[in-house]
Amino acid sequence: MVLMDTKAITPEAQYLVDSYQNYFDKKTSNSTNTIKVGQAFGAVALFYERFRNTLDFKGTHLLRRSAIERIIRRKLWEKKSITSDNVALSVIKELTWAHYIQNNTVAGDTIDQIAKILDKYRALYSHAPKLKEVLLGIISSEIEELLDPSLFFNEILSDSMFVWFKKNFNWQDELDDETKDLHIYMAIERSLPKSDRARIYFHLVRRRFPNFSSLDAHSASKILPDLTKLLEKFDTIFDSPAHLKLFRIIQKHNPAFQVLKEIVEQNPDQAKQIISNPSLLEKEIEKVCDSRYDQIGQNIRVGIVRSIIYIFVTKIAAIFIIEIPYEILMTGKINTLSSSINLIAPIFLMLLVGSAIKKPDEDNTKRINKMVEGFVYGKSPDEKQTFSLDLQRKRGTLYRIFASFYAFLFVIILGTVAYILSQIGFNLVSIFVFFAFISLVTLFGLRVRFTATEMDVEEKDTGFVSHMLTNLTLPFLDLGVLLSKGLNSLNFVSLLMDFLIEGPIKNLISVFNEWSQFVKEKEKEYIEVPSS
Repeated sequence: MVLMDTKAITPEAQYLVDSYQNYFDKKTSNSTNTIKVGQAFGAVALFYERFRNTLDFKGTHLLRRSAIERIIRRKLWEKKSITSDNVALSVIKELTWAHYIQNNTVAGDTIDQIAKILDKYRALYSHAPKLKEVLLGIISSEIEELLDPSLFFNEILSDSMFVWFKKNFNWQDELDDETKDLHIYMAIERSLPKSDRARIYFHLVRRRFPNFSSLDAHSASKILPDLTKLLEKFDTIFDSPAHLKLFRIIQKHNPAFQVLKEIVEQNPDQAKQIISNPSLLEKEIEKVCDSRYDQIGQNIRVGIVRSIIYIFVTKIAAIFIIEIPYEILMTGKINTLSSSINLIAPIFLMLLVGSAIKKPDEDNTKRINKMVEGFVYGKSPDEKQTFSLDLQRKRGTLYRIFASFYAFLFVIILGTVAYILSQIGFNLVSIFVFFAFISLVTLFGLRVRFTATEMDVEEKDTGFVSHMLTNLTLPFLDLGVLLSKGLNSLNFVSLLMDFLIEGPIKNLISVFNEWSQFVKEKEKEYIEVPSS
């Protein structure tokens, strides 16, 4: 018998394994009454949802929650008097058609549970209409977790990293402990499970009000004053410069926790045995890293395709809504050259950016292994690592010089490009459209590149050529960020599809499915008629 080289694991690692093991043991459902959704025309809804998602630049792990939010918003907009039960049923139907949940797997009492959550939302909204959007995000997160309880593991993972971070790092800036803890937890959730604002707020609200998920409409309204103050504090922290700085610090430690999460998920029964044995753990880390690197390649391709489709759709809309009417009004003819360049250049640039992105290497896997061992076996330094975000630092003369130079660079680069475009026949509108889409592509390319570096534990050095390209494209990136914020606050294409296209399509599919069910029932009647 060969003795295994085992080591004691830290309380944080023990908590992580035990939490998932408890979930795995209770995973099987005793419910025999499940909801079956007619899918005679479900393929149409699935096609629409896939197309709609190309216009919503979110991670694939956030699409389901976003879909729930859209369904609720649309249903309440179409008919304010609609019952919560009917909205809940629509949520189940439309998520099933779009393959966000499997048909005939949702317990029958889920509709009542979703309806109760919706009643709570409607009670809160009726007293605080200004909180409509943030409440809708929180409620959609709660409904998603009800439909997929495995999402709780993201919160468990964040809790483990939170304890580890507090144990190993000392934040010196003058903030109260509660504010620091909120900063840290938000940054961890935002970077590790990549939760959006809605999911983060839901988890934090549930921490502040442990019985939040069980509140009815009447009791929910009683917590509204405290909830409103809490949400205001969340917004202040989430949008602060300090939060972004902390996010970058925490982000460097994500890969170890992501790998450990997969090891535990893939080996729920042997997880404790694996992480207690350094050699077994190292093999699993290598296996998961190789798999994640391959997945990164796939994510890059998907991100590029989604970006190109988004650019193509919005560019076609811009051509017919802005460019062509302006050109006909001002010159009486259509400039096909500027329209073609504006359509082809951003797509070509996106492909170029994608081809330059590289996956992590073997050395990166070794660094991840060292970080995982530090969390599991407590190999962290004896003394805490001290850091400061320099919240009170005053910007000196050198910073002002750099800012002035950057402003000069911004004007020179954009001015030169605008001059060249005007010389080949671009008008003011087509120049603006060119800048808009090149800037968005620069931003999208940066986001896709970020996807490729999410498993890197050290920032890679950039070469001279890459550094120069960064300097030249930085003005476009700044412009892209501004445009992206504007599009997020008023995305006319998405709004148009949600209310004028999605609603009628989903209503027609529902009617056709009901008709299909009616026909089936009539067929059964004839089949079951006894022979005379």
